Amino acid sequence: MRGIRPERDAIRKALAEVGLETQAGWKVRTYSTGMKRRLVIGKMLLFDPELLFLDEPHNSAGPGCYRAAQRLCVASVRARGGSAIVATRTT
Repeated sequence: MRGIRPERDAIRKALAEVGLETQAGWKVRTYSTGMKRRLVIGKMLLFDPELLFLDEPHNSAGPGCYRAAQRLCVASVRARGGSAIVATRTT
């Protein structure tokens, strides 16, 4: 992860924010698609990005993942004065 080794407390906080704290000891290969997407969101939170691109964060991951992307990532980046671009499609 970009040569950065986050502190355990930061990792625990990110997992809690995306609702994966109870699955922290699980092998990632056992995660569902939605859980894997939430894990990616948690990783993004560790880097404190100024610019965030989300490509269809809700695609096949369920409403929980979409809400996590919106609430955590987009709101977090905007609160720090950054920008977020969310690509989505409608049918």
